Amino acid sequence: MNYTNPIYPENFPDPYCLAFGGAFWCFSSGFWKDGRVFGVLHSTDLIHWEELPGAMAQLDEAFPQYWAPEVTTLDGLFYLYYSVGNEETMHLRVAVADNPAGPYIDSGRRLTDEPFAIDAHVFEDEDGARYLFYASDHLERDRVGTGTVVDRLTDPLQLAGHPSPVSLPAYDWQIFDPRRASKGNLRWHTIEGSFALKHKGRYYQMFSGGNYQNLSYGVSYAVTDDIHTQHEWQQITDGERNRPILCTVPGKVQGPGHNSVVLGPDQRQYYCVYHVIQSYQPLSRIVAIDRLEWVGEQLVVLGASYLPQPAPIRAENPFDSGQVMLPQVCWEVGASSLQQPEITFERPYFLLKFYARALETENQEGKFGIAWRNADGQDLLRIRWAPGAGRMLVDWLDGQGQPQQAQKDLPHFRFDRPHALVMELNGLWARVKLGVLLIWEGQLGGRVARAAFFAEGSQADKPAVEFSAAGITYGSEDLFWRAPRNLALTGWRSRLTAKGEMAGSQAVFAVSEPEQPGWQIEGDLLVGRAGGQEVLLVKDVALRDYELVVNVRGPDGSFILYPVLNGEAESEPFVWIAQGALNIHTGTGIEQVVLEELPDPQSFFHIRCRKVDGSLRVQVGRQVCGDYPLPEGMAGDSRVGVGVRQGSAQFDLIRITKII
Repeated sequence: MNYTNPIYPENFPDPYCLAFGGAFWCFSSGFWKDGRVFGVLHSTDLIHWEELPGAMAQLDEAFPQYWAPEVTTLDGLFYLYYSVGNEETMHLRVAVADNPAGPYIDSGRRLTDEPFAIDAHVFEDEDGARYLFYASDHLERDRVGTGTVVDRLTDPLQLAGHPSPVSLPAYDWQIFDPRRASKGNLRWHTIEGSFALKHKGRYYQMFSGGNYQNLSYGVSYAVTDDIHTQHEWQQITDGERNRPILCTVPGKVQGPGHNSVVLGPDQRQYYCVYHVIQSYQPLSRIVAIDRLEWVGEQLVVLGASYLPQPAPIRAENPFDSGQVMLPQVCWEVGASSLQQPEITFERPYFLLKFYARALETENQEGKFGIAWRNADGQDLLRIRWAPGAGRMLVDWLDGQGQPQQAQKDLPHFRFDRPHALVMELNGLWARVKLGVLLIWEGQLGGRVARAAFFAEGSQADKPAVEFSAAGITYGSEDLFWRAPRNLALTGWRSRLTAKGEMAGSQAVFAVSEPEQPGWQIEGDLLVGRAGGQEVLLVKDVALRDYELVVNVRGPDGSFILYPVLNGEAESEPFVWIAQGALNIHTGTGIEQVVLEELPDPQSFFHIRCRKVDGSLRVQVGRQVCGDYPLPEGMAGDSRVGVGVRQGSAQFDLIRITKII
C-alpha cells in the first residue's frame, strides 16, 4: 500500500501531530470550519483523516490571530500550547482537556511577557524534565529578527522565566524581508516553528527559516550536547554550502515548513509532518508527511515527496494477529474479572506498547502490570505499578539467572489515567519506558516466549485495571548506543548457519558464542574489519515480509548487505556500492544503478530494502533504485546480514521491521 502527498488536501496550516492511544490527532492554526479555533483531524494510520470539531472556543477578548497549537500529555491530561494576539503582539497560553480531541479550556494563564512570542513546543527529556521552545524577537544583534529560545517548564502552566538562545538569525537564507515596513524597514530575519528531538544523547531542534515565498525557505535544524547550555546551538544550514533539509522542489512542492515529528504506527519509524503551499492568494497550506531518519549524526527528511511512497508500517494487535487494535478495545482485570490476557510472542525481537490505568483509586495496596515469561511459564521480567507506594517496581532474572529488583519513584503520578508503557526486546536485551521516561534496561536470563497482564493483591486489595490500545511490532533496531558489547546478546552471529538451520524460523543463536571475529562495537558504531577475507554478521530475526534500514560508511566497495538470507536458494541477493553506483546481485546476474547523490567519504549511506511478496525494493537515500524479483524459494522467512569484504566499515543503524 502506498500514499501520495498531500495526506490532507485542504487548508491546515502549521500541523502538529500527536500520537496517543493507538491513534493520531493533528491540530492546525487559525479558525476551524465550525467557528471554533484550531482545526482537529483524527487518524489510525497517518494517511486517512477525519475532521473533528475545533479544539477550543475563542477567548472572550477579541484576538484576531490564533497560531501554532501543540498538544502534550502529562498524567493523563492534555495541554494545548498556542500563541494568540494581533500578529504584531503575540503571547503564549495553554488550554487543558481530559482527552486529545478536546474540548480544551483555556487555563487563564499567560506564559510569556515578551511583546512577541509564538510557536510553543514542549520537549520532554528521558529524565522527565520538560522544556518549552518558542520564538521571540531579538533586536540587539547584527542580524535582527525572530529567533528561538528554550525555557524550563516548572509545571505545565509555569515557565522558569530564564529563556536561553537556541537558534537565532545567522545567515542570509533566513531573511524574511530586506526592508520590513512593520519593523521600521529593518532587514528582518525569521526562525520559527521549533520541534525538538533527542538521538544518541544529542539534542536536535528543527525549525523553519526565511520567507515562505522564497526558494531558500525551508526546514533545517540545530544541535547541542547540553540542553542547559547558555550558548546558541550549532546550526547546520548556511544556505550556500548546504541547503535546508526540507525545501521547495520547483514545479512540484512549494514552501514546505512548520513541521512536527511523530512516531508512526509501528513505533519505529519517525515521520515529519509539515505543510506545503497550495496557493498564495489566498494563502492555503496543505498537509504532507515524509520519513525522518538520523544518518550518522545528520538529521534527514526523505522528502519533500510528491510521488507515491510506502504507507506507514502498521503495528499488530497481539490478541488478533494482523488486525489493528482500536483505542477503545480493552481488557479489565482484577476485582471485576479474573481474566489475565496473555500474548504468545512469535520471536524474541519486538516492540510492545500498551496503555494501563487503575479504574479505582481508593485501593492503596494492590498492584498491576505485565509479566514476561519463558516457554515454561517462569517470570523473566515483571513490571508492576504500585499506586499506594507511588512507584513502578521491576523484578527480573539477570544473565546468570539470579533474581534482581529495582524501582522508579513516580511521586505525582496519576495512576487512574491511561499511561503508555513501551517495552522493547532485542534477543536477550530489554528496555522499558513509561512514555519517554526510561524505567529500566538490561539483560534477561532467558528467552521470552509469552506475556500476561495481571492485577495482584488479596481479594479485597486487588485493583480493577484497564489495559488498552496494545500494539506489537516484530523486528529489531540496533543503534549500537548504550548497547551490550556482546553482540550475541542482541542476536548477532558471525557466520552463516547450515542451510537447513538457516531455513528454520525458530533457530536459536547461542549467547555463549565466542567473540565475533572482525566485529566489535566502538563508541556508538558497529565496526567490521576484513582481515584478508569477508567478515559477515547475521541477525537472528526470521521474517517473511519486512523492511531493512541500514546506515553504513566505508571506503568504496568495502561493505556488502545481504537483505535476504534463508539458506535455501543457490544464489542469494546481495548489495554493495562502488564507483558511484549501487550494485545488486539478484541471483541471476548483476544490475547497476548510478546514484544521483553521493555523500562525502566521511558520511553514511542510508540504504532501505523492502522484501514483500517475493520482490525486493532497494532505495539509497531518497532514490528508489529498483524492484527486483527474488530467486525461487526466497519468498518465505528469511534473515539479513551485513558484511565487510575489504578494509573496514562502520554501521550506525540496522533496523528490521515486519510488514503485515
